Amino acid sequence: QTTATLTAQIQSNVFLEPTGTFLAFLNKTSLVGGAFTLVTPTNSPRIGARSSQVVPVGGAGASGPISFAADSLVAQGQVPVTGLYPVPLQVVRSGTYGQATVSWVIAIANPNSVSSTVGTVVIQDGATSATFSVFITANHVPELDQQFNVTLTSVAEPNQRILLTQNQASVTIPAHDYPAGVFSFSATSIGPFYITKSLSTFLQLAVQRMGGALTAQQVVYSVVPDGSSHFYGSVGVLYFGVNQLQSTIGLAPIVDGIPQTNETYTVVLAFPTPTFLATFGSPSNVSVTILATDDFRGVVYFLNTSLSFVIVEPHVSVGGSTVTLAVYRDRGAFGSIGVLWSCTAAGANTSISP
Repeated sequence: QTTATLTAQIQSNVFLEPTGTFLAFLNKTSLVGGAFTLVTPTNSPRIGARSSQVVPVGGAGASGPISFAADSLVAQGQVPVTGLYPVPLQVVRSGTYGQATVSWVIAIANPNSVSSTVGTVVIQDGATSATFSVFITANHVPELDQQFNVTLTSVAEPNQRILLTQNQASVTIPAHDYPAGVFSFSATSIGPFYITKSLSTFLQLAVQRMGGALTAQQVVYSVVPDGSSHFYGSVGVLYFGVNQLQSTIGLAPIVDGIPQTNETYTVVLAFPTPTFLATFGSPSNVSVTILATDDFRGVVYFLNTSLSFVIVEPHVSVGGSTVTLAVYRDRGAFGSIGVLWSCTAAGANTSISP
């Protein structure tokens, strides 16, 4: 007989990788089948030059290390309005042998943000992957970006292993429910306001922040239209520090002596740059009216430089003599006005008509 077959039984609880190999050695010879009477050389039989053989591990006989798929190492979720939001994650292995029951755990600052912090996923015999989901819960609490890790911790079957260099996935929940706040004028500053143009007038408007106050936030205010011509402090920036809930706008009318009727302006709130961390509530603008002032309907007087006239009383048959007086309205000229006049003389007024 010149050939024989060697069969090696691999234990079922041994972890094998598809790229792995066994190395079989022929390390010793001996005589079998009874005693030999012939004188034989002491080196026969002996091991030849090819005394080892590499035996590759086939995919069907190997399981391979278990890890997260490359596109599951970084994932993003969101907070649902109601119910749960699933974040699917895939685990993979390079082999297909045997079932793998993989345990996972979530490390997160606020455990209420997810439906469960522990669980298992099963890779079936003959399969190279399986998918499971972690579920983000609905809430209406303002929060900044929140990150948590999902870690593959162990495998129930002894012939399966976890690849420790790729056993953790990072999931980010974006900021939601305006963590920088909802801004509006406070109840005491809703208006409308009516002020006079005087040096003693000073209007304060309170701006409040509701909801989140987790970050600092700037709010720009302006008076329109043409507020800079009528108010000191017509444009400015309010700074809200972390956890600061209120700030105040101060406005003073410019006392310029220019006649005006009632003029209404609007104080408007805005953000210096667009942001999804904050928004405006109601009201985000307030009406301010400067009441009519500075002789807005005018100052009326005779225009003539001399107010002394001599009238010659005519003969009754000739008719009357007249004097023309110009009346002028200075300062404001808003609206139509009427001016009453009268003439007085010593004694009876029968010499003047009307």
